[in-house]
Amino acid sequence: MTIKILAAAGALALAGLLAAPANAQETFHGYDCTDDCSGHEAGYDWAARNGITDERDCDGDSRSFNEG
Repeated sequence: MTIKILAAAGALALAGLLAAPANAQETFHGYDCTDDCSGHEAGYDWAARNGITDERDCDGDSRSFNEG
């Protein structure tokens, strides 16, 4: 009896996980982040420290850094 209850509870938990909507993707100033937006934040901080105001001046190898 206990095994059947545990199996049913496990099945319900799994069904709930599968039916739950995915978390909304994080964005940074309108750009989609792939993980935690740290690349965007680093690029934004770098641009602020260096007086960069034109996005065309950001052409490095990292897309997220450039978007920041």
